[in-house]
Amino acid sequence: MEKLIEIQDLQKSFTGRDVLKGIDLTLNRGENVVLLGRSGIGKTVLIKCIVGLILPDSGIIRVFGENIEDLNDEGLNTLRKKVGFLFQGGAVYDSMTVRENLEFPIKRNLKIKKNKDEIDNIVHKALENVGLLDAIDKMPSELSGGMRKRVGLARTLILNPEIILYDEPTTGLDPITSKEIIELILEIQKKYNTSSIIITHDIHCIRSTANHILLIKNGIIYAEGTLSEFMESKDKEIKSYFS
Repeated sequence: MEKLIEIQDLQKSFTGRDVLKGIDLTLNRGENVVLLGRSGIGKTVLIKCIVGLILPDSGIIRVFGENIEDLNDEGLNTLRKKVGFLFQGGAVYDSMTVRENLEFPIKRNLKIKKNKDEIDNIVHKALENVGLLDAIDKMPSELSGGMRKRVGLARTLILNPEIILYDEPTTGLDPITSKEIIELILEIQKKYNTSSIIITHDIHCIRSTANHILLIKNGIIYAEGTLSEFMESKDKEIKSYFS
């Protein structure tokens, strides 16, 4: 299998508190890796390290075979075009319409200049992919939590990433909307052949998406395996997530 992300002995601390104490992780092409762990354990820190938003204290992070530590600003920006990041709240710009939110990465990142019609086509396609074309001229304040996450996902898809990092994609959503977001994750994976790391506590999301699961505890990988291995485990820590 082609390894898209390789992490070895990743360590990170904040103000003297050790958060990550030696994390190893591999994401293969076409795979969904789910990260489990209690709140504040460092899961979001881990995925922010992958795209260089947080610098680790030590360890190796390779993405598409490139060591993150060796990349300059231009190299990091090039890498980030291939790695989409869906933040927990969607992270849409409140002062921009949905259309403007999606136009922003096109105008900022694409080297090939696009005319207005081409940009409109890209934006329309991205919104159609998440079922939100009718909200194109709405402000974020007019959207529900689920709609904001869809906009965030549409913006992530604008640059056709090969990897998507999802930070709690269903948190705060009602069961029906959560199910729609999960189905959307799977649909996008199938349509665009994306590989993903998904932070979630949602058992339905885990069951639907996970090819491989990593459970982080006390800054290390406490357990890892397939969904069936976790479901059948007698370990009390693992069972607390699947009971």
